[in-house]
Amino acid sequence: MAEARDFIWLCPFIGAILVAIGLFTPAAYEAHGIYHSFVWMTGFMLITGGAYGSETGFFAEPFTGEVIPGYVIPGIIATILLTVCTIILFVSALTHRGKETPGSWIALGILLIIGAIIFIAGVEIGVGAYWSNQGAPYHISFWNDYDYNPGFAVIAPFIGGGLALLGAIIGKAIGREEVISKPKAIPQVEKPVPVAKTPAPTPTPIPEEAKVARFCPECGTKIDKADATFCTACGHKF
Repeated sequence: MAEARDFIWLCPFIGAILVAIGLFTPAAYEAHGIYHSFVWMTGFMLITGGAYGSETGFFAEPFTGEVIPGYVIPGIIATILLTVCTIILFVSALTHRGKETPGSWIALGILLIIGAIIFIAGVEIGVGAYWSNQGAPYHISFWNDYDYNPGFAVIAPFIGGGLALLGAIIGKAIGREEVISKPKAIPQVEKPVPVAKTPAPTPTPIPEEAKVARFCPECGTKIDKADATFCTACGHKF
């Protein structure tokens, strides 16, 4: 498991690289014979194969040349979101090599996918709203009526976001398996050191003659000798 953890960071790292490359490539392209039109998320446009050679500019209304804000605004919002998430994901992947998988990979992966959806849906709604304000009799679709196809800049966030989510899921799964397989450490309880008991002092034997004190019944004098037959004081015979 530890060896697999060392390579998990490559998933979000590769995903961030792909999204970064995608930001420099067209988000939509159109091809009709030798005529090719490429549009970046920011609205920058390149036309090749035309009668006047290659032309550059911004996505605009073809007759007046007015830039269509319905394309530029969602494109810039998506570009900023994708750029910020790509930088954070790139740095996070490098700083978590061989370490525990961060939960931010899940959030960043989802945000990358949301960024692509913002662009796809945003230009569809924005361009349609622009033509509605111009008095178009029906809804004009950017992807259908303009006949544009999604470019790599739109596809890359889905791949990069998926790789970030994949790395996060694999990392969390490996982390759970390590916790389950790792045996719980049993706390070592130190055995108490037995305290040596001090033996009780042996009582000094009391002489038999001292166990019973004798007194003279006549004068009350204490008799020191147990075998005395006469009181040493008054001479009383016992």
